[in-house]
Amino acid sequence: MNANMADREIITDEDNTGAAFTEPDLDDDAVSTTSTIEFEHEPFDTFQEKVLQLCHQDVYPDVPADAIQITRMEGGSYNRVIGITINAPLKTPTIFQRIHQRLLECFGAKIKASKPQEFVIRIPRTEHAWVEHEIAIVRYLKDSGIPVPTIERFDLTKNNAIGERYTIQRLLPGSPAVEAYFDLNTAQQVSFARDLGLALKQMAQYSASVPGTLDPAHAGESSLQPEILRLHCPPRNAFRPVDPNDATLPSEPQTVMDFLSSQFSRQRLYDLSCNREFINPWKQMWPIVAEMDKMGIFDDDRYYLTHMDFFARNMLVEVVDENTSKLSGILDWDEAVFAPAFVNCCPPSWMWDMEGEDEEEELDEAKSNDTPSDPNLQQVKKAFEDAVGGEYLRYAYTPEYRIARAICRLAIAGFHSGDDYNAFEKATAEWNELHPDHAVGGLYDDSDIEDIEDEEPAAEEEA
Repeated sequence: MNANMADREIITDEDNTGAAFTEPDLDDDAVSTTSTIEFEHEPFDTFQEKVLQLCHQDVYPDVPADAIQITRMEGGSYNRVIGITINAPLKTPTIFQRIHQRLLECFGAKIKASKPQEFVIRIPRTEHAWVEHEIAIVRYLKDSGIPVPTIERFDLTKNNAIGERYTIQRLLPGSPAVEAYFDLNTAQQVSFARDLGLALKQMAQYSASVPGTLDPAHAGESSLQPEILRLHCPPRNAFRPVDPNDATLPSEPQTVMDFLSSQFSRQRLYDLSCNREFINPWKQMWPIVAEMDKMGIFDDDRYYLTHMDFFARNMLVEVVDENTSKLSGILDWDEAVFAPAFVNCCPPSWMWDMEGEDEEEELDEAKSNDTPSDPNLQQVKKAFEDAVGGEYLRYAYTPEYRIARAICRLAIAGFHSGDDYNAFEKATAEWNELHPDHAVGGLYDDSDIEDIEDEEPAAEEEA
């Protein structure tokens, strides 16, 4: 798309013409009722009629209403999700297609019935969701070979039958890896691990000379020269209004050191605006960053596509046969950014560390390179590592890069929860153990370490 990307790809029509709905089970009904109340949504019983109208009159006008099935699905924190099944061709057959089919019938040939086509409509739950950014990312990757959703239709206005912004995507096959992976046999786990390694290796091919977020106005343009915007600070959040003072500006080329300096300064200013003057984690982390720079840790000043939420819950696994499964989808790209190379290299050790069956129980990343005692899990780890390549593994397993990854994530996202402060404590503790001669103080340590603003007075001007 060009810089004048339209807000809409669909123009809406008027009245509803029919209904083809499925009855949800009791569990789905309870989930839907809860989310309807929590987010003040229109109940599914009436809203499904509007979805049918949108599909029949606007999106798939050649499909009869009785061939469209609307299904309640469990959504997430950010989106209401509804299933759409089409039991007819999406477009009316041409005269030549009809003649061809008639001839086949005359000669007694078997006519294959068309398979139902499945889609999902995703409707953001809040006004502040940055829908166009996720659309931009998946369109940017549409020819990459990375299994991302296919955006069939979208409307960024509310001038449509459902009165909401939406995207319609093809339903990807498979089940969430957080549920399905641990039921796979060893051959299937090895197959999936290999696929995941190849996907990460392919993601590393997408880079830019500047850090930031993909400009939605240039979605679909050449992936070799993406237009990148400066990161928002704090990051855009579906539940938080965009700061009008944080203008959407083009990003500028900079070293990783300069990027971290700028982000530390910007995050500190935000913290002060939230009355957090009595704690300053940026002050404690800056000496670590400075020492890493001296050590040559920041050896690549390009910025690479980084998912930022690359966990099993956002991956789909599809079982192909008894010996094969594949990574069939990577979901939820709304937080994706271009970041230093090491940030997207958190090893998925849950695949070979069975203590990770409960994703809520965080695995110790420092142990991710430990050899599993189970020979089958050793095969899984090796399959992933052979596929992903040595450069990824260098960033994944080197302790200093592990610490740099945690620090950079905080620099991008800021401190907003207890988990963020725990990540700070863990990173600084590991640094102090590795480099006691360059140890730093804790979060509440009233040390005489100078603020980053004093060490790098030009940082904010460069940002």
